[in-house]
Amino acid sequence: MKSLPAFIPALLVSCVCPAADNPYGTCAHVARDEFRNHGRIFEMLSGAGIGWLRTDFDWLAFERVPDDWRFDKFDILFDDAEKKGLQLLPLLGGFYLQRFSPAHEHLDEWSEYIRRALTPYKGRLSAVEVWNEPNLAPFWNNPNPADYAKLLKRTYAEVKKIDPAIRVVVSGFSGVPIPFIRGVYEAGGAGCFDVMNVHPYSWPSPPEGALDVNLDKLRALMEEFGDGGKPIWITEIGWPNHTGRLAAPGLLRAGLNAVYAESRPLAALYCDIAPDGGQMNPKLKDVILSEFPDNSTLDYCSGATLATMLASKSYDVVVNPLSLERCLVETLAPLWDFVAGGGTLVQFGGSTWYYPMKIDGDGAVVPTTADMESWRRRFRICRASRSTCTNIPARVRVLPTRAALNGIGNAGDAYWADRFFSSDYLQEGDEFIPLLTGESLDGDKNGAVAACVCRFNNDMNGAVILSGLFEVKIPGDDEHTQASKLTRSLGIAFAKKVERFFNYEFMAPEKDVEDPESHFGMVHPDFSPKLAFLAYSTFVAMRPSGSGNDSLEVGKGGEWRVSWRRPDGVPAGMVWLPRARSARRTLTFSGDGATLKSFLGDELPAHPVGDRAVEVLLGEDPVYWSGADLVELLSSHESLP
Repeated sequence: MKSLPAFIPALLVSCVCPAADNPYGTCAHVARDEFRNHGRIFEMLSGAGIGWLRTDFDWLAFERVPDDWRFDKFDILFDDAEKKGLQLLPLLGGFYLQRFSPAHEHLDEWSEYIRRALTPYKGRLSAVEVWNEPNLAPFWNNPNPADYAKLLKRTYAEVKKIDPAIRVVVSGFSGVPIPFIRGVYEAGGAGCFDVMNVHPYSWPSPPEGALDVNLDKLRALMEEFGDGGKPIWITEIGWPNHTGRLAAPGLLRAGLNAVYAESRPLAALYCDIAPDGGQMNPKLKDVILSEFPDNSTLDYCSGATLATMLASKSYDVVVNPLSLERCLVETLAPLWDFVAGGGTLVQFGGSTWYYPMKIDGDGAVVPTTADMESWRRRFRICRASRSTCTNIPARVRVLPTRAALNGIGNAGDAYWADRFFSSDYLQEGDEFIPLLTGESLDGDKNGAVAACVCRFNNDMNGAVILSGLFEVKIPGDDEHTQASKLTRSLGIAFAKKVERFFNYEFMAPEKDVEDPESHFGMVHPDFSPKLAFLAYSTFVAMRPSGSGNDSLEVGKGGEWRVSWRRPDGVPAGMVWLPRARSARRTLTFSGDGATLKSFLGDELPAHPVGDRAVEVLLGEDPVYWSGADLVELLSSHESLP
């Protein structure tokens, strides 16, 4: 594993800021199970120049038994954090007393918790965050913006009584849920927080076209309510790098065997829901290809380019995203032509086309209204559920059929399913081949078919392979890609005037190799750094605390360029080429002495091609520059002035 480059500590020492002004943070459960290792965590964060740590201020951690309030653990955390120049960001809520649930209906008890937990640390706190992701049911029962606004108002009043200098950070909303945030504003929430806060995850997609677009929409909403002057924080964002497999390994192979009587290499196309081009996760590609016959190929395209790809090359199979119930409506017509002409569509992952999406004028994927049932009828995909088939239980234990054993190979494998299919939309001559059912090897006696093949022999000549199992085992990014996406999200966030950035999270628990939640972290459980930690440290060194004047430009060749000024006035920035293969670009600087570094801190050789101009190979991994302004960026085939 790489260690920190020698240049990083020197830069950090020369650019020290008070912790409260440091824009860099991370998340760690040091008030929970990671308390025993908090000293080492603080040491690594301080050494990397990361000044903030978001951690849980669980009600139950203070009041372990009724009316017995304890502060010993938090006293230690504050003392040790201050020794390392770190600022704690308490996350209020978390594990709280069930007798006071829901909290917004027990505001007096909630207020006492706020007073008890924060008063001992008056003068040592500069901000607190009010709840985690209240727009998600796992964190807030029956999410409702008006209910959250009640809690927010009371919390704001109590915090300001304790210390008016403490900034109240609104909950980190999951994603950038504009309708929910609008509801908080409409419930009078504007005057009850000092900092807007979101968790703009885009995994498995990259940050480009998601983070920047969503932050613009958030700022526009804030301005609509006269709140545009407030800062924006991101207290969670990240990309996991877990391993993966299909929910039922061998199921896709069984479906392909049912469609293609003779085993032969197949040409397949993976159609991402993303609006524009990109590159396929290599782990996911390996998982899918392992289900195909030997020597098969798998290409990648976006939803926007599907029609062009299908017209330009002869494909046997199109695989839609395996973990989403979303559907990009622009893809439906070319997919129908493909299946009608003899192609095979693979549609795994829950209830088929439950959430229709479209590409808006800004190139972003957004929800839309569309008659999806008419499309399902056209594709002859009939979803079955307890509401339509009374003999189907809400949740069924399903087993492979005889047809599925031509791929799965183990009659004893069982899976739980709550999304099913029927043959009701098929026409004369079509075939319905169950693969996973709630019965034994002999078939679908109770109609609970969780996976099947519909093979068409009428006016359509192709097939669809369906699975209602949720494909939660889709692999994450490799360490290198995780680190690259983190770096790019940092650059985009600060260029969009985000005041403070917390990645999720510091340590990866790594308790389950297939669980994304176990693999977001920047270091392994033994504290050995992943590439993401090295990348974050490098970014902090290249853009130290006190830097500013960040700007973002997207070049005509697709290049993304973020520029800033360091505290000493030295210009710096980074440039990369997302969603494309590497290409050579010529960088022209305002003066001599510009240096280049990789996003992991390695020195990059400069290849002079003209006066103060160098040629570099750009790709998804950012290239840093410092020492001069980047005044021009040309494609390799263009001529220098």
